[in-house]
Amino acid sequence: MRHNLLNACNLIPSNCFPNTRRITIGICTLLVSLLSVYSATAQTSFEIKFSRSIVTVGESLQLSLIFKGGRPEAGSVSKWPALPGLQIRYANPGQRYSVGSRINSTMTLTYPVKALRPGKHTYPPILCRINGKTYRSRPAILTVLAKDPRVAAQDSAQ
Repeated sequence: MRHNLLNACNLIPSNCFPNTRRITIGICTLLVSLLSVYSATAQTSFEIKFSRSIVTVGESLQLSLIFKGGRPEAGSVSKWPALPGLQIRYANPGQRYSVGSRINSTMTLTYPVKALRPGKHTYPPILCRINGKTYRSRPAILTVLAKDPRVAAQDSAQ
């Protein structure tokens, strides 16, 4: 009786499809190929931005370099500019990674910045290479306002 149940579960004899293994390998190969093409064409981008667009002198904020769709190649990020009026500490950036439900990833490097002088400060475009292709960021603009003398007087009185 037990032997008949096992035979009933195997409704299709294994010798009916002798090429099943080859078909399975072919389908798997096709899927891997499609996934690799999709991941190569996933949107890759690079941008820089300040955590805020307007601050006052003495305030701290962050500068972020955001790499989407891949990691920057070693040594591929162009020279860091020095911006008069801003103190940017480029050593030991904070790093954050995220992987979405689609085949994409984001790597963010974050640097502390302190506003030293009032004015409109433009972080120029910089270049980097991701997956063998060079990307150019857009400039990041930060407006630094002078401290209001009334606010500065209140701060010193406290």
